Amino acid sequence: MNINLKPVTKENFEDICDLAVSKAQQEYVAENSWSLLESKYHIGYTTRGIYLDNTPVGFFMWVAETADKISIWRFMVDEQFQNQGIGRVAMVLALHE
Repeated sequence: MNINLKPVTKENFEDICDLAVSKAQQEYVAENSWSLLESKYHIGYTTRGIYLDNTPVGFFMWVAETADKISIWRFMVDEQFQNQGIGRVAMVLALHE
């Protein structure tokens, strides 16, 4: 299983926007389209698509709140790809980045 993080660009943003969590999770996770919009108008917002091989399966957004504090504001794995360990690997990759 090859999991990697890729920047969200004009080439892949629609695929990232199409990802979704289950109905039961929707009240806890913002839409990826909203997060991407936020990231374009605020300095220090970093977005990454989570990929399984070349398939987008999730989304990360972290924010540099201060010079010493970075917070994860968005983290989701598409409903179809949950419970496979993808989120755990993606979290480690994000922390290393």
